[in-house]
Amino acid sequence: MTDLLFVYGTLRKDMPTPAHRFLSAHSDFVAEGRIGGILYDTGHYPAAIVDGDARRSIVGDVFRLRAPAAGLPVLDEYEGCAAAGTSAALFRRELVPVRLANGASVAAWIYIYDRPVAGLVEIPSGDYRQYCSSSESV
Repeated sequence: MTDLLFVYGTLRKDMPTPAHRFLSAHSDFVAEGRIGGILYDTGHYPAAIVDGDARRSIVGDVFRLRAPAAGLPVLDEYEGCAAAGTSAALFRRELVPVRLANGASVAAWIYIYDRPVAGLVEIPSGDYRQYCSSSESV
């Protein structure tokens, strides 16, 4: 099991959320990274749709979990990640390749939106933190 987690929304570095405080207390920041895909605004949090062939990318942070077997279930619950094979999930956790800022590539867990995106607003920059702090979200 990998101990790396790619986060792109409310768990990102410097986000003022209780969930990020949990992540920060149980992991170490590795680097900023990108994955191929499209980011959407659901109104309360972002939703990532991963597409390795996409010309767009999602910006996020990679963290190394100190105890992934203990931390991932807590984060799964926060993300609404239901057990495999159920239809109740908001997100599903998968391993994806992440391109780090230094050009290296790593495999990391990510929470992928598991609902239809029709009607959601696309975040063109792929950067939720920037989107929240700019007029782009207005």
